[in-house]
Amino acid sequence: MKLSVIAPPKLFWYEALTDFHLLPVHHLYTSEMRLFYRQLRSRGDYIILDNGVTEKGSPCDIKVLAEYALTVDAQEIVLPDVFDDGPGTIKSTFDAIEQWKGLATKPLSVKFMAVVHGKNEREWAQVYNTFVSHPEIDVIGLPKVMSRTFGSRFQQLNHMFRHDVVQRSKDVEYHLLGVWENPSEVPYYADNFPWIRSIDTSMPVMSGVTGIDVDDAMRFQKVQLNEDLTMDPNPALTLRNIAHFMDWVDHAQGDQG
Repeated sequence: MKLSVIAPPKLFWYEALTDFHLLPVHHLYTSEMRLFYRQLRSRGDYIILDNGVTEKGSPCDIKVLAEYALTVDAQEIVLPDVFDDGPGTIKSTFDAIEQWKGLATKPLSVKFMAVVHGKNEREWAQVYNTFVSHPEIDVIGLPKVMSRTFGSRFQQLNHMFRHDVVQRSKDVEYHLLGVWENPSEVPYYADNFPWIRSIDTSMPVMSGVTGIDVDDAMRFQKVQLNEDLTMDPNPALTLRNIAHFMDWVDHAQGDQG
């Protein structure tokens, strides 16, 4: 499984420790970040441009995603989604695909990630089945908000896939969007769902900055991404945290899934 490390923009160098990246589109609003990601892309890294709904509360316009995808040659974009709203997510996703087709300026080739939402299992499964059967959707996003909706994203996915509530499709790839409360479940994804391509998280950086060791389950506390941070007082701990995550997911540099 590939790991994307998300850091506050001023601590962007941590993101270069892996060769797989999911970044909110607004992180590219500065020329420094656009240059940084063009450099990562030139060394062969994989870049997914997120719509920013987690950080900003609402997704950005598909035209903005297209514009910034061009600036860094991103290979994939996360289509607009609506938390806990299956019908709303289906509408926003397919509206964006149609709008994309009409754009005069856009990348010539890009994968589409559609994020599955639902207020309950039935609605979630309906959205999932709609997306996996659509020929223009390449990647299924499994959001961290599932932990809030179902109690545990891992347990819910384990239940649904093992009891055929939903079935894995070999025609799409799968990505885990973020980590909700605790990193303890992360190793279980690689062990139980080896077909999940990738995961992104700010947890190792934000934990390190605030002096928290992600490997210390008894003392772990969740820290939200703070995009205004300008320094890390604990770089050695942050690097150890990132190394733990890379080990847990068995991240392999150079293998793009």
